[in-house]
Amino acid sequence: MPNTNVTNLETLEEIIGKKLFFEVIEKMPGAIFRLPNNAEHYNKQQRNRQIIEDFYRGMNVPELMKKYQLKKSTIYKIIENL
Repeated sequence: MPNTNVTNLETLEEIIGKKLFFEVIEKMPGAIFRLPNNAEHYNKQQRNRQIIEDFYRGMNVPELMKKYQLKKSTIYKIIENL
């Protein structure tokens, strides 16, 4: 079974190119991070504000779960902190 991290790194290199790939490695050696499911909401605070706005505009919890690819409990935690 292939190493998922290696596969992900190979995919990243294909997307951004060899030069930029090695620049990222040089500037962020050993960094560990997780890419968000939704590129529009890479900032958690921004995403949470958008969830609250969508909730106020009438979206229900199942719709928010689908749109933001989050668990029900996570959506409830966000909207309970209003």
